[in-house]
Amino acid sequence: MKTALVTGANRGIGQEVARRLAIRAFHVFVGARNAGAGRAVVEAIAKSGGKATFLQIDVADNASVTAAAREFSKIADHVDILVNNAGFIEDGDTAILEISDELLRKTFETNTLGALRVTRAFAPLLAKSKAPRVINISSGGGQLTGGADGWAPAYCISKTTLNGATSPLAAALPNAAVNSA
Repeated sequence: MKTALVTGANRGIGQEVARRLAIRAFHVFVGARNAGAGRAVVEAIAKSGGKATFLQIDVADNASVTAAAREFSKIADHVDILVNNAGFIEDGDTAILEISDELLRKTFETNTLGALRVTRAFAPLLAKSKAPRVINISSGGGQLTGGADGWAPAYCISKTTLNGATSPLAAALPNAAVNSA
């Protein structure tokens, strides 16, 4: 059976991606920090006839990511699609000249480093797939031109950096299709 891991799958885009992959007969691992919300998505997928498993993961925490990869490998021996969707934006993310270093770091830990951390941890499982794919969920705000023009600068900078990291990830995983969307 084909497998997929979607981080931040407990709501929004991640939840919808997980649902659609399950419809396409993937065993979907619903990655989320919030266990209750993650398990609710798993239940909804199961009720619609899909196969899903909750995977506790906080992409901003290396120990959590390592533990999640270990837990995943107890259930499945490969991952075909890794969707790095987990994201963070804070309401106070409004003025580039006033934003705190702390908020920038927190945003980068999730939106940029989190995707790299998860890809690194799951690379051995991706290598076991016949057709591995890594999809980094970005944002229009991550574009260098025509981006957010001042809106949520920490978020937008972190997504621009995620886009920039996607090319070296593709080079590091030559047998995988790696892109940002």
